[in-house]
Amino acid sequence: MNKFLKISVIMLFVIALLITGGILMSKDKKPLHEQIAEYMFNSRALPKLEYCVEKYGEEFVLTDTGDVISTRFPNFQVYLEWSEENQTYQDNYIVYLRQHDLEEILTPVANDVFGECKLFAYGYSVCPPDFGKETTAIELLGVSEEYAPVVQVDIFTVKDPKQKNNDMQKFIIAIQNSGYSICVNVEYLSEANYNNINSDNHQNLETLDSGFYKYSCSVIILPDTTKWRFGGWEEGEG
Repeated sequence: MNKFLKISVIMLFVIALLITGGILMSKDKKPLHEQIAEYMFNSRALPKLEYCVEKYGEEFVLTDTGDVISTRFPNFQVYLEWSEENQTYQDNYIVYLRQHDLEEILTPVANDVFGECKLFAYGYSVCPPDFGKETTAIELLGVSEEYAPVVQVDIFTVKDPKQKNNDMQKFIIAIQNSGYSICVNVEYLSEANYNNINSDNHQNLETLDSGFYKYSCSVIILPDTTKWRFGGWEEGEG
């Protein structure tokens, strides 16, 4: 079956559903193409919205493009993945609900290694399907194996980068000794750039640019292993 024929069959099937459901007889008398587009939009987007509302409560709305956004976190788009194995969506929204708790737990660990620093926690991958609004920060940090890690942190420091390898080794050991799993991104910055970092801009493209940092690295830390991403340390011009 060629591509055009496949598309034709799909469109005929959708039209048949619309007719069967009586949608074509609706009082608003929308043009057929608008009714088809609306039906396809709802069939794709509404299950995502219903999933989020059922799991976390009435704090979500749909965008015009069918994405689910949170009303608690302005302009925050909920990341969803469909699991064929579990026949349901999976998400990492709980990481953002526990953001404050995660930062309270991990900031002292970072301070012990990097001194004065700024740490921001957010999601890395989707959580296990049984995680919900009652899941704690410690439970999120303890996720391992298939789903590890679900928490990601950005750490910014003004410490002299000469000891960066020792710093990272100490931080890795501290995280592993706690039984945590995280993806950590570390940047050594100048005082001026450090002062410009805050919770609103730490993920901006500017902070990822080599002109912003002195050194940068990204490491996945699991209880029994580590994986350096992007080939290890990247030297910048900041």
